[in-house]
Amino acid sequence: MLTTTAVSGLIGLLTPFLSGLLKIWDRKNEFENQLQLRKLDFQILQKQAELGIKVEELKAYSEEAKALQQSETFYRVPEWVDVLRALVRPIIAYSFFIMFVIVKLSTLIQIMSMGVSLSESLVTVWGEKETAIMAIIVGYYFGSRLTEKFLISKSNE
Repeated sequence: MLTTTAVSGLIGLLTPFLSGLLKIWDRKNEFENQLQLRKLDFQILQKQAELGIKVEELKAYSEEAKALQQSETFYRVPEWVDVLRALVRPIIAYSFFIMFVIVKLSTLIQIMSMGVSLSESLVTVWGEKETAIMAIIVGYYFGSRLTEKFLISKSNE
């Protein structure tokens, strides 16, 4: 029982780190693609200069690119959208946890109404599988919080 619980807790703790590593890898690929695109843009500008394109046209292109980049960079969603996005996961998690507790308490009450003692009822209701499930959930929750803090600290550097 202890081995299953420990392994489940470890799996729950490591799962968010895997998603964090995927995010870091995805960000790295995105930066590499942006670098390649900028290199290609630079090569195009060199070719255009070699062909003798007027300086005014280059200035207009540069200003247009800056305006496009600024318009994409400063796009913001309303604050309530961010709040709503942040609430989805906790609401689902708490709903399932409350439902789990209600089912377990009703089972405990039903077993105790049959005349079984509290200690025997608890052993029946709360077994090895439930302990493993709770270890995974708690490990995942705290692991995801650690991953978020790690990613935030790395992005601030």
